[in-house]
Amino acid sequence: MLKVLWITPTMVGEGNQLYGSRESSGGGWIHSLWKRLSNVPGVELGVAAPLPHVKEPQIKRGGDGHTYVALPPLTAKGGVAENTRSLWKRIDAEFRPDVIHIHGTEYPYGADWIDTIGPERAVVSIQGLISICARYYLGGIDPKEFPLTLRDTLKHDSVTQQAEKFRLRGETERRVISKVGHIIGRTSWDKAHVRAINPDATYHYGGETLRTTFYTRRWIYDQCEPHTIFISQGHYPLKGLHKVLEALPLVIREFPDARIRLAGPPPFGANRLRIGGYGAWLKKLMKRLGIEDRLEYVGMLDEEGMCREYLRANLFLLPSAIENSPNSLGEAQMLEMPYLASYVGGTPDLCADNPAALYRFEETEMLAAKICDIFRLGADFKPVPAPRHLYDPERNLRDLLETYREVAGDVFSAAPR
Repeated sequence: MLKVLWITPTMVGEGNQLYGSRESSGGGWIHSLWKRLSNVPGVELGVAAPLPHVKEPQIKRGGDGHTYVALPPLTAKGGVAENTRSLWKRIDAEFRPDVIHIHGTEYPYGADWIDTIGPERAVVSIQGLISICARYYLGGIDPKEFPLTLRDTLKHDSVTQQAEKFRLRGETERRVISKVGHIIGRTSWDKAHVRAINPDATYHYGGETLRTTFYTRRWIYDQCEPHTIFISQGHYPLKGLHKVLEALPLVIREFPDARIRLAGPPPFGANRLRIGGYGAWLKKLMKRLGIEDRLEYVGMLDEEGMCREYLRANLFLLPSAIENSPNSLGEAQMLEMPYLASYVGGTPDLCADNPAALYRFEETEMLAAKICDIFRLGADFKPVPAPRHLYDPERNLRDLLETYREVAGDVFSAAPR
């Protein structure tokens, strides 16, 4: 029996039901991976994740035979609650994990385990390398341009303060990477940065497993809204929404009905009093460009809602200043729809079969030209075959189990059925 403990920012499996918590709409990929892994014979799982209403750490056994640990949220200063450390010792003594899989290097919970128990038996998954993302947080905008809004003042959360929080979380990330002996990544970009921080760690390839819906659906031009661009999120500068807005007037010149549909957290706040500095800056930009009516915010969406938006759009666009292996791009690729992505971080690896989809983040003129090229094709668009090798669930599961085997020694060597 191989015992694996996940430490993750998102509760999975039966955890939310056991603790009466609402399931998060994000992190769909991690739910898919847990479901597959939980069905592998000879593997017993545990997961430790924060839940908003939990004050004291709790441990419960699910009906599926796996262990679910509810952690208190982070403290006001962004640290782990004091009563968590004794919990780690209890879990180590009672659950006795062979492998501790830390999802996301920047979250304090995984760092707290390493500080309390040690880095032995631990493997960390690289998600976004926040220590590097901090460099690009402002998206090329002069920090002096962001207005200080009432919301930012009351919450002590201006755009520059947000960037500083990224930097501080990045320090936790670098400390974790420097201590562990095993790291899971998937792009040449994250591998280069991991090597720079910890050249002695063993690097394991681990592909992303996407949400189930995106393996079964296909984009069809006749069922989309022509000249509509879908962006999965754009609530802070790193995500690059402002660069798309700057390119849009050039697109509108040829396609007057062009518009953007935006999902994810609201860039403008729930109301005027809750707007942040970046949202206020975006509103001024749209007014100056005369495109105030061209951006429609569609809200936070579940798996099916996101899939509908992809299929409804003429184009998926990933305009970020930095990314590693964004699942949103993978979902668009699997739907075989038109997509464009900025040439940053790990995205060139994901677009190796379609390099024409890439453009420089700063080049809004090139972005506009590529958008227009796709819109002109209309029904004549020839889809690029989905890069299934990147998102193959069975291969990803085998690779993960092999990584666990290496981390744990030879505790477990059976392949999944």
